[in-house]
Amino acid sequence: MIIIGDPIRTVAPAELPVDVHDLKQHLRVDHDDDHEDWLITGYLRAATEEVERFTGLALITQTWRVRASGFPAEIPLRRRPLQAVPAVTYLDSDDAEQTLASSVYRVAGIGSDRTPAVLRLGYGQAWPTIYEDTEAVRVTWTAGFGDTQE
Repeated sequence: MIIIGDPIRTVAPAELPVDVHDLKQHLRVDHDDDHEDWLITGYLRAATEEVERFTGLALITQTWRVRASGFPAEIPLRRRPLQAVPAVTYLDSDDAEQTLASSVYRVAGIGSDRTPAVLRLGYGQAWPTIYEDTEAVRVTWTAGFGDTQE
């Protein structure tokens, strides 16, 4: 049985999806107070994390990784919209890390904000022999609507 772990974020977004100044205007906070700005920013971070967790969306570009004990029929990439899959690595039969050629697999769902993307074996290809380890396969991807709030 192949075990697929939970995705983990390896690179956080460079900024929040909403400008704190704009949020303060929306909240009708018209004064500057470092403590209150810190508190509002904390609330915004918490709300962003909850929205992303609940919806499966990455609002601002971020990098994710999922690990698996083998190559299943599909590896779901659960943060969307998917921008790119920069690396698929695995432990070969000698326990040495290798990078899987992009010609071996295909990715469905790039750019979709409604359907999670999946990584599948390419037509006429075969998965390589891997070392027996719970984290023998690692897929890294970037997801998000863009690098900035715009």
